[in-house]
Amino acid sequence: MKTITVTGTGHTDTAPDIIIVTMTVNAQAAEYEKTMETAAERLDMLRGALTDCGFAKEDVRTVSFNVSTEYQHEHTPEGKYERRFIGYNCVHQLRLEFNLDMDRLSAVIAEISGCSSEPEFSIQFGVKDEEAVKAQLLRSAAEDAARKAEVLASASGVVLGELVSIDYRMDGVSLRSPTNFAMPLMADRAVAKAAIDIAPENISAAESAVFVWEIR
Repeated sequence: MKTITVTGTGHTDTAPDIIIVTMTVNAQAAEYEKTMETAAERLDMLRGALTDCGFAKEDVRTVSFNVSTEYQHEHTPEGKYERRFIGYNCVHQLRLEFNLDMDRLSAVIAEISGCSSEPEFSIQFGVKDEEAVKAQLLRSAAEDAARKAEVLASASGVVLGELVSIDYRMDGVSLRSPTNFAMPLMADRAVAKAAIDIAPENISAAESAVFVWEIR
């Protein structure tokens, strides 16, 4: 059986419709129990601050939670280095997602900036229905492959037959806007709450699949 193999590539250009705020809360102490207690207190303070923006406790989700031991290397009088245990470090990374609303984002930044737990944070823009965008990418790839196969078959004087196989391996398409949004924590909550007037760039994505047709 003679075949023709074509790679189809799909493209999408989607306007972001959600804001993703990633926050990191740190806690350190010499004792494990104190570290966990401090981490819990700082998480409660952060959740409490976001409540003022209309979010529920369940809206702030854990992305990762890591507790590690901390050591310090010291130079002894004998000229040796010793590793001394100094305590525990807890890193709790959280995520908050909400519809694209710059006024609400300003309020969120103000609350985070004024929070006593002093979390680090970053902001990205994405799409709520990622599966729909990925499905559109695959449809576009299939249509692209079919067009290419028809052109190649016609130019070569053959006729396309049945579709024999499709080879697709998801490459982990990123559905995040390339817009870089960065700003420091601000001591003045009123300043942090100032209006944000930006329009995030669209999310451009591409995905490919390999199609094999019989030719006659």
